[in-house]
Amino acid sequence: MDDLTFGDKLKIAINTDDSDELLRLCCDSSKGKEIFEFKDDNGHCLSHLVASFGTVDLMRTLIDLGAGVNEDYCNHETILQTACSHGNTEVVMFLLQTNENDATRIKYNNDKRLLYYAAKSGNIETIKSLQNYCHYDINQILQDGSTALLMLVKENDCKGVEALCLCGANVNIGTINKRMYDPGFKAIHLVSEGIKNGAEMIQILLKYGANVNEPFIRSKLTSNLFLWRSKWEFIKRGANLYETHKKQSVLMIALDSDAGSEAIEALAKAGANIKFGRDGKTVIQCCTRYDQLKSFRNAGISVQNIESIHKISTLGLALKTVISSFSGYVGCSDLGLLNGLYNNEITELNANVTNEVVDLISNGANPDMLTEEYDIPLITAIKKRLKGVFKVLIDAGANTNKLGKDGNSAVHLCCIESNWKFLELLLEVDSDLNNSNAKGDFPLELAIHAGQDPNSYNNKTNVSKDLIKKMLDKGANPNLTPSGKNSPLILAIQKRLDSIVEVLLDTGADTSHIGENESTAFACSLDTGLNNYIKALIENGLPLNQPNSTGQYPLELLIYRCFDCSLFLLMLSNGANPNIVTAMGESILTMAVQSQLYDICIALIEAGADVNKKDVDGFTAFDIFARKYSESPSADELFKKFVMAGIDVHQHNLSGTYPLLLAVSLGAEDIVTVILDKGEDVNIVDQSGETSLTKAIFHGLEDIAKLLIHYGANVNQIYKGSTRFHTENRRSCITFDISISESVDGISYKSGDQFEMSILSKVITSIPLSLAKRRHFASLLLEHGADPNLEKSGVDSCLMHAVRYGDPLSVKTILEAGAETNHIGNNGYTALHVFFSTFHRSAENSSTILKMLLEYGAPTNVLSTDGDLPIHIALSTPGEFDDRLEDVMTMIDFTKYLNVPDKNRSTPFLAVTEFCRLDVIKKMVENGADVRSKGTNGNAALHIVMGKLNIVISYDSDTFVQDTNVVYAWKSI
Repeated sequence: MDDLTFGDKLKIAINTDDSDELLRLCCDSSKGKEIFEFKDDNGHCLSHLVASFGTVDLMRTLIDLGAGVNEDYCNHETILQTACSHGNTEVVMFLLQTNENDATRIKYNNDKRLLYYAAKSGNIETIKSLQNYCHYDINQILQDGSTALLMLVKENDCKGVEALCLCGANVNIGTINKRMYDPGFKAIHLVSEGIKNGAEMIQILLKYGANVNEPFIRSKLTSNLFLWRSKWEFIKRGANLYETHKKQSVLMIALDSDAGSEAIEALAKAGANIKFGRDGKTVIQCCTRYDQLKSFRNAGISVQNIESIHKISTLGLALKTVISSFSGYVGCSDLGLLNGLYNNEITELNANVTNEVVDLISNGANPDMLTEEYDIPLITAIKKRLKGVFKVLIDAGANTNKLGKDGNSAVHLCCIESNWKFLELLLEVDSDLNNSNAKGDFPLELAIHAGQDPNSYNNKTNVSKDLIKKMLDKGANPNLTPSGKNSPLILAIQKRLDSIVEVLLDTGADTSHIGENESTAFACSLDTGLNNYIKALIENGLPLNQPNSTGQYPLELLIYRCFDCSLFLLMLSNGANPNIVTAMGESILTMAVQSQLYDICIALIEAGADVNKKDVDGFTAFDIFARKYSESPSADELFKKFVMAGIDVHQHNLSGTYPLLLAVSLGAEDIVTVILDKGEDVNIVDQSGETSLTKAIFHGLEDIAKLLIHYGANVNQIYKGSTRFHTENRRSCITFDISISESVDGISYKSGDQFEMSILSKVITSIPLSLAKRRHFASLLLEHGADPNLEKSGVDSCLMHAVRYGDPLSVKTILEAGAETNHIGNNGYTALHVFFSTFHRSAENSSTILKMLLEYGAPTNVLSTDGDLPIHIALSTPGEFDDRLEDVMTMIDFTKYLNVPDKNRSTPFLAVTEFCRLDVIKKMVENGADVRSKGTNGNAALHIVMGKLNIVISYDSDTFVQDTNVVYAWKSI
């Protein structure tokens, strides 16, 4: 210790509160300077430190050394104030008596804060010493309007406040500001405004008579000094300088200032008037958290009282408060727990909420209470997925059918939120499943409509088949939806919930319900393109013969949207009327034919569709079929069905087609037989002049041709045709043209011409048929009595046609059948005229045909309309003369009149001389040709020969020699 400084020794004594050691040290007058300059680590001088814990002797020693009684230190606190604040009563009394100077005494007496400092120590003896010795008024109002008590209340110094109260302090006088420009607060207001842990202070104030219903009046303190001074006396007497008409109760201050549950409870227990709230509400109605409300419960106000009188839902406020206390959960719905809470937080949340709800329910809370501010507790539990709370409410008998603020009951909300687990719990207590919410939605609709949205992400799941079935088993009616709104069945179809569609249909869901935009379950099924839905609807009583709101029938819609024949068959087998007429006046059969749905047409006909039903334009289904026909197995089968179903086989359709002729064209022998067996005229002629036999032949159908002949087809019928057949179709003004334009060496049929021709001639001239087919059918016709001589004069006969085509076999067949060789045809030609006017590629065939014609007596002396004999035509083409030389020589032998002039007055002999063929000239002269005959120019044969000789002399010596020989021969003739 010898090495310690004086200052160190002082510190040690101070730190150990050793007054005796300090007294010993301070008695050393030589250390006066060090004593007065001493500061501890906190900057406190020795006299202040002694005042806090020292003895009177020690303080007297310091004063004797020269210490000032009014000495301040860092916090501007005098030694006396320090002694007061530490409850050092003996030192306080000593300091008050130390200086008998009146001025000093007055100064002490004017230190109004001494009581404040004394109270802070909590030492009542110190306070009383100030009261008794200095005559301090413990309720004196300071210049700022406060009191010592208010200063301590502001600091929440409960010990000091109670000490003052024990010494007679009035808790209801004076005001104090918490902050600059704040209004003045009474003690009870100040602590209610939100002093932390202020419940104890409130208890003390109430204990010593604080007015729990003291109104708090907010106003700004006047800044006029004169007014302030003039009101000083009023303030001294407790006048309220801030009075206005905006009053606020102590409870409301505590509530608004978040004073805490204990503080509110204390005020309520003390009799605070709970009616004095804000905006016409009671204080209880102003509670924003359950802990605030619970304070009133703890103060003795019952749950029933809170709910019935104050109209506050205790459960609603409790749920809101507890849930909101978890920041990660605020505002969450559905599965919001996953976004902001950990598992332990979830557990804690559920436990807290559930415990509060159990407590409230046990104390009579209404589980169905709905207020403007708070929803039904059951609704809140569903939204926040509080299963524990939910079960407690259910067990407490909560009304599961009551509608909440958003117009939904618990059942509705579970469906909307896809909260299937909660919904199952509701089903167990027999909740009403047939009540609509405020929007008119029923639980089944909401359950099916909820769940996954294919157009946007959400974490919902679709309702299960089992849950829907359970709802239905519990009495849910699938047919409550009003017209114009989608029913559960339509919704399930739209969402393609196959199993749910099945369950709904099994329980009698209305298949004819009309939903949004006039839709039906059937129309929606067509939209989805899933035939299994359509099938299920049909099998479950879909009204097949009732039109929808737009007048369309299921069969009609099926034709427009779905071409599955099995569905048509199913509809028809379930009673669909095959003879339904659409709003447009069309039959279903007609519609199917127009769309060329032949399999469906067959099904309709087999179901009894009227094949003779006409549409608004007068067309039957067969009319349309005949016009649109294209060969296919189904088309052929449909044609047969039309015939078997009783179409009028005797009447042509509006396209001019007879069923028999169409059947022949199709090669449908069995249909032809059926039609003929029905009595159709086998020789009927259509407007183009065709018969069934001609069609069969031109299509190369031998068996059908024989069949027709067997049924009496006229093999000698004259084919009377027009190259144009026109009919007006009233629906679309369609023009049908059958164009026949054949140009066969001298015969030309132009568009619009009328012509007549035997079937035999038609066969021979049929371009589509091969030569073999023409021969075959010609023989067939002749075999069955075809007359080769039917054509009248002026029309080419079948023999002439055969000659023109250059087929020796056909010519022979016809000649053997008795064809007349002298028939006069077009342009006055005979068969021989035709022969020589036709170019024959085969010289052999040509000679054969000529010989046959001559053998059968073909006349050589018949003049054509132009005055030509056959020999004239034979000699009229110089380029073909050499090729026909043999035929010409033959004709010379058979022609008796070689001197008959043609239209140019040229005889055959004159024509021959043009070719300068000596052998031919001699042959003709030998057969009586007149060598002196002259043509129109007056030249005889010799003139012609000499003329040709002069032409060739200068060009060709060989020709000259040849022609010279002709001249010599001519001279000899």
